[in-house]
Amino acid sequence: MTETKSKKRSTVSLLVAIPVLLLVSILLLAMKVNSFFRRKPISVDDLKFPVLVFQPNGAAVFAEWDPIALVKVEENSRRTPTNGTIIIDAAFNQYTQENVQRVQEGEIKWIGRYLFPGAMRVKYKFDLKPLETSGLEALRAQLRAAPPFNDDPAEDAAMRSAAQQQTTMAGVLDALKIVKPPEPTTQPTETAPPTTEETVEPEPK
Repeated sequence: MTETKSKKRSTVSLLVAIPVLLLVSILLLAMKVNSFFRRKPISVDDLKFPVLVFQPNGAAVFAEWDPIALVKVEENSRRTPTNGTIIIDAAFNQYTQENVQRVQEGEIKWIGRYLFPGAMRVKYKFDLKPLETSGLEALRAQLRAAPPFNDDPAEDAAMRSAAQQQTTMAGVLDALKIVKPPEPTTQPTETAPPTTEETVEPEPK
């Protein structure tokens, strides 16, 4: 009798364990598939430059030509990364900045910033979330809603209209009169003129 009851308990346990194992296997498989198809996080290096930046509430509109300028800015700069900022790259992909954080600095940088205020740039990190609307028409919509590009209303309207007719980011920036800052120049090192060996004329006899 005892042996029969033991066999029944084993059979019941086995019948319960099989669905549990199947459920766990299905969950693990679903997690693997989800991780495989999960979209890779977008970084500033993935952007096509130059990019046009629209800060929220019309705070500022500007362009950047390299990824470093997006994450390293001067202290209290109007270009400081802000949650909700929209970045449009040269392929007209639109992204919004999220989870903006200032990167923690070591003691040496903190001391240097204290001794030489304004001499060192601040580094930020943030996430880039692709927007559902991208493309040329989405850029034109941002241009229509942007703050004035010029104090003169007539000139602003002309710039805005010209920018909306462009089909490349370079053309848009040119219409908005946003120019790339000059590259830092390095002074050429002076080199001494080549020396020639002195020849000694023989004395006349």
